[in-house]
Amino acid sequence: MSQSIVREETKNEIQDSAQVRIAILSNSGGAGKSTLCHNIAYNLNKLGKSTLLLDLDIQHNLDLFCGLTSTKKVGTMVDVFAENFQGNYPIVQIEGRQTSIIRGCNELQRVQQELVLRRRREQVLADLFVDYPLEYDAILMDCPATLGLVIDNAIASATHLLIPLVPEGKAVQGLNGLFDTIEKISRDLRLNPRPTVLGIVPVGYEKDTASHRQALAAFKSRCDYIEVELFEPITDSKEVKNANEAGKPIGIYRPGHKSSLEFERLTKLLFDKIYGKT
Repeated sequence: MSQSIVREETKNEIQDSAQVRIAILSNSGGAGKSTLCHNIAYNLNKLGKSTLLLDLDIQHNLDLFCGLTSTKKVGTMVDVFAENFQGNYPIVQIEGRQTSIIRGCNELQRVQQELVLRRRREQVLADLFVDYPLEYDAILMDCPATLGLVIDNAIASATHLLIPLVPEGKAVQGLNGLFDTIEKISRDLRLNPRPTVLGIVPVGYEKDTASHRQALAAFKSRCDYIEVELFEPITDSKEVKNANEAGKPIGIYRPGHKSSLEFERLTKLLFDKIYGKT
């Protein structure tokens, strides 16, 4: 596996970038992508960055997590991927926050099939960001768990990638395959520059579970070898699940809670890595 998936950038190059676009992806379901996306966006707001969430997952869990329980939707990412799209992004402002969202839906499965017939099918989203710019400091993309053209579009349009993984044996085994996929997509699409892999975030970690400790050690060994950062784990928490069901980030639902501090610490590390230490 090539180590070229990790693109080294100078601090000045990062600061000159007008917009940060982070694709949050994993090679399995239940890896906490939506929770991570939601809570990082909230903490980026606290650091002064306006954020937009793009829900690319057919499960569209971000609807619930953002408190959008109504089944009547103004528009979704399906509209954005439509061939006749002309820049009228169906953006929903989340009440009381500096975060907005373009919602997902189960019809994104149909988008996968329709994209096959499109020219530049892997770069539809990247082209839209050029043709119809979005005025947000950061765009966070909640990716589906299965590989396909939607994930190709996320990677092709991203400046950075963040990978949450549950500390289990199958995640350790699938890690090489995930990085090989990222490398292959970047190479085949001739992405220049390639998105920077920010690192891996273990989620749902239970320190008293032996298999989790073993998986974490395996993550560390692999990350050291390929020179990818392994962030401190986000521990398993019922309060995070409760916050999701309440439609709030844990920082609003239970400020000062251990999980709230973990997401806050992670976001600050990401912020420093992207923008340079403040």
